[in-house]
Order: sequence, then C-alpha cells, then structure tokens
Amino acid sequence: MTLAADAENARDVGAAFDRFVDALPDHFAEITALVAELYAISSALRDLDINIASREYGPRTTHILDDLDRVRLSLSMTLKDALELFGRLGDRGYPPTPGAYRQVWEDICIHFRREGRNTLLSRLERYRKFLLELSCIMRRCPPDAREMDILRSSITGLLAIQDRRLDLAFDAPALGPQAVIRENKTKTKTKIKTTRTSRTLVSPTTLLSSSRVCPAGP
Repeated sequence: MTLAADAENARDVGAAFDRFVDALPDHFAEITALVAELYAISSALRDLDINIASREYGPRTTHILDDLDRVRLSLSMTLKDALELFGRLGDRGYPPTPGAYRQVWEDICIHFRREGRNTLLSRLERYRKFLLELSCIMRRCPPDAREMDILRSSITGLLAIQDRRLDLAFDAPALGPQAVIRENKTKTKTKIKTTRTSRTLVSPTTLLSSSRVCPAGP
C-alpha cells in the first residue's frame, strides 16, 4: 500500500468518527479532536509521499524507512481496529440509533485504553508528531532528537503489544463459523507480517457505509 492510500484510510476513519458528533453531543470535544488528528495524520502522510517522490528529498528516504515502516504498521492496525468496531453499528441491519453510537464509542474507548494504556487520541497524537519529525529529517531540518527517541520507544512498545494481541488471536482453536473467520484473519495476519520485509501495508476494511442516525424513538 502506498503512503497516499494510507493517508486516504486515515481520512476515511476521520470521516467515520465525524458521524458520531450528532449522536453524541456530550462527547463533541473528544470526537472532533480525534477527527482533527486523523486529518492531520493524513496530511502528514501525503507530505511524506510528496517528499519521497521528489528529486530533492527522495534520496534521503533511506534515513527514515525503518521508522516509517514502524509507524505505518502500527497505524494500520489501529485504523483496522477502529473500523472493525465501527462495524458493530451495522449489526442489526438498519441505520444505527444514538444509543448504538454511544455503545460503540464506549467500546472504542475501552479497547484502545486497555490495549495501549492510554486514549486513542493520545495514540494518534504520537503518530502525527512522529510523522512530522520524519518529514523534518527528509527536508534536512534538524529533528528533536529527544522527542524522536520518546516517540519511537512509545510506538515500538505499542507495536509489540499489537503484535502479541494478533498472535494470541490466532493461537486459540476455532471450529465451525469461527474457523472461517480465523482463516480470513490468518490471511490478514500473513499480510501484516510480510510488511516487515516488503514495506507495504494491509488495507483497512471497507468503511461503514451507513452515515444516517436514526432517532432514538419517542
């Protein structure tokens, strides 16, 4: 997957979170902050894509490849998790109610805090800052070495947690319909693992198509 595709995925997830605003006005600040971070990540990825393709900065790509792979892989798994959680909105076959949005929002908050011991917003902020530091390196601007070390350590630790969770998901036996699900996820895992050598990323699942909020009822 190209950086441009990564950028589009981040923007799509941002647009999906934007649908939560009307349903959850009490979480307006948190949700709009998430949307802003995802759009900023999308912009940072596009900026890197342009720099890598340019004659002036392209040759410097080797200086950032390992770090770029690291952040892209972790980001890809984060976006995929968010999209899978969004999928719960469509489980009943009709447009989600505000109550359904609230439940999924709570599930999202619990999932990311449990996995990374921090909020999704904090995680996205780290991705954005790291990508901006990589852009500095590409443009021959001196990066903040201390900030880079802190962000790299944080993202590396998070990626290790994500890898372990992915491994555990495939270790347990599965029968019947779960076996089919396991087979599909095994293919995804193989693709994700391949990124360590091919430097490509797995495309997140198709974004939730429903964007309308049904009234909660009388």
